Amino acid sequence: MIMDEAEIKTKRGRPAIILPGWGSIWPDITSRRGLLNKHYEVGAYDVIRKMQEEGITGLEFLRDPAKAKGLRWGILRELGRLDEETIRAYAPMICEAQSKPESRKTVRQWEHLLRIMRLNPEAFTETVSETGEAEQ
Repeated sequence: MIMDEAEIKTKRGRPAIILPGWGSIWPDITSRRGLLNKHYEVGAYDVIRKMQEEGITGLEFLRDPAKAKGLRWGILRELGRLDEETIRAYAPMICEAQSKPESRKTVRQWEHLLRIMRLNPEAFTETVSETGEAEQ
């Protein structure tokens, strides 16, 4: 049997990291990007849940089971793109800064900050100071 050139070529692009059954778990999410975002959210949620089970307190801003809307999905989505060690470092920092009234940020601001830290860590030389504001 002779294979034509199209059959020999491999698929181009990034390999899929979404599990095949995820579309059936969330049938209301119809796009690949939506499923990928859910994958990242669930990954970060799991790490933060484990941290709370280990007795690490102060993570209620990101995951508070007592509240109906106790999850910050946008921040979890950006955290989920990081490795577990980095999530364990950033999550308490975010919650601590958010607990201070003078350093509160919106979910969008935290998403933006995390995205910068993830995409260009060597160029990102700012750190969150005691007040939670970025300093040069």
